[in-house]
Amino acid sequence: MAVIGAGPIGLGQTMLAKASGADVLIIGTVPHALDLARRLGADETMDSSQADPIAAVMAMTGGLGADVAFECAGGKSMPETLPLATRLVRRGGGVVIVGGFDEGETTIPLEWQRIQMSAIRLIPSASFAFHDIHSEKVAVLDLVRAASCRRSLW
Repeated sequence: MAVIGAGPIGLGQTMLAKASGADVLIIGTVPHALDLARRLGADETMDSSQADPIAAVMAMTGGLGADVAFECAGGKSMPETLPLATRLVRRGGGVVIVGGFDEGETTIPLEWQRIQMSAIRLIPSASFAFHDIHSEKVAVLDLVRAASCRRSLW
């Protein structure tokens, strides 16, 4: 699994993925956030300003690509990170769009033929838009508490 964005959302996603048994590569650009991701259990981290994320995912997956890529960076980076997420996943894989878009229209060119021919699923996610997600919030907070008790995170 690949997570793009090592901010609070990406770190939380990493913890949930590790708790589910997934191998996780988290991609970011902030060294201290990537260090925290390692301490939270990420199997691999990489600074995308220093190395090629696609090569890292392919190396981690034996050339297949990730089963799922979570785009957690959002905002102004979406025109770069969403296309990247579609290139990180394997045939039949999924891209979960967790990071938020800026207000207004955002134009993002994607390799639509590759997405279609590889049957890549694009899955928008905005859990904050739904009511009764208290149990999910509690699960993430429990993971953060458990991790901070096991390791010196801060």
